[in-house]
Parts: sequence; structure tokens; C-alpha cells
Amino acid sequence: MKYRSLALALLALLPLTGMAQQRGAVAPQAQAQVQQDIDPNSILTGALHVADLIDNGRAAEVWEGASIAAKSTVSRDAFVNQLQMARAPLGQAQSRVWLSVLRQQINPAQGESSPLPGTYVTVRFATRFSSGKTLVELISFRMDDNTTWRVAGYSIQ
Repeated sequence: MKYRSLALALLALLPLTGMAQQRGAVAPQAQAQVQQDIDPNSILTGALHVADLIDNGRAAEVWEGASIAAKSTVSRDAFVNQLQMARAPLGQAQSRVWLSVLRQQINPAQGESSPLPGTYVTVRFATRFSSGKTLVELISFRMDDNTTWRVAGYSIQ
């Protein structure tokens, strides 16, 4: 069975500790400083937490805390249903090994299909499931205007 990427700009509010100390409006210089201060270990810890919630059937909780970028793309029910349909044939996650942590700046674009501008970080995992398949999971975070990292996407490929 061919697995399609779930283009679910989704997931959970995870204020990742140690990554952004400032709160409130952020000046461009402060935003640039926060971008330089991204701690990959904190991002990885947050991504593992999100994966654990999904593994344990708590996708609705993930969506409830999602970033605006995620919630504006998919409804709670659609997210939960799509996730269940994609994960059910795979069985339980047996192991998860991180492959990369990638930071990306999305600038304002001219198309409506472009993601919300901002700073994103994506963690890629090689995940082995009880079905015997090993697939790549991507969990993305977006820095909100108040410098809080929130989940912005999940896909399985």
C-alpha cells in the first residue's frame, strides 16, 4: 500500500522550554536572536512528546494546542480521522530514530497555498512500526509571534 504524505498542518501546543524566553511582541532583531538560539535538543524532545501523544491515540490533544498555521489548514475532526486512517494499517510504533532537525524561514509568498510566513523547524524520524514497515515521520514546529514553538505539521511518508 502506498502511503501518502498527510499534509496536515496540525498539531500541539508545546511551549518548548529553553528555546524562547521572551514573551509578547517580538522586534525583528529579537526574532533573529531567537532564531539563532534554537536548541535542537529541545526541538527533538518536543517532537518525541508529540509522537508519543499520537502513538497513544491522543491526536485530538495534539490538534487542540496547534499553531494558527495548523488550525487554519485542517479541522480537528479531519486531522484526527486522517491520522487514524494513516496509522491504523501500520500498527504500533516499535522504534523511532531521529534523522535530522531542519530550520527553515518561510517568507510571505504570493500563493494562497503557501504556509504562513515564519520560522519553522522540522524533525525527521525513521519509525519502524509493528507491521514491519519503516517510514519517515516529519513533525514540524512554527515559532508563534510570542516566541512560543507550537506544532505546525505532521506527516508520514
